[in-house]
Amino acid sequence: MKSLSNLYKLVNVVAAIGWVILIFLPNWDLADSAIKYGIVVGLSVFYIYVLFITKDIKNEVFPKGNFTSLEGVINLFKNPRNLLAGWVHYLAFDLMLGIYIKTQANEIGMSHFLQIPCFILTFMLGPVGYLLFVILQLFV
Repeated sequence: MKSLSNLYKLVNVVAAIGWVILIFLPNWDLADSAIKYGIVVGLSVFYIYVLFITKDIKNEVFPKGNFTSLEGVINLFKNPRNLLAGWVHYLAFDLMLGIYIKTQANEIGMSHFLQIPCFILTFMLGPVGYLLFVILQLFV
């Protein structure tokens, strides 16, 4: 369990680097590529590693769990490895949503200052950050 805890800390730092790039390096030419093809691809590979390659996979990857009911999802996440994989899933998709927000915001001329709260909320609360972005678009 300690090794999974250390991996959890590592993926959080890696994802945070992506958000730091989005917030503090908005004009860096390689920002989007570094996040999409470096961080998100790295998280995706790590996701596969955690789910399918870790040594304790000899039993079930999806023990008594499924995606067809809340109870099934709860059962999936009772396994710490699956929980870590689920967390990595969120980190990767939230970063991709951050890239999408940045791209769309820049296309409509939204200032970077207005993008920052969207990024922070997307990092912390996923869909809430996107909702803020949708609302802010109405005023740009």
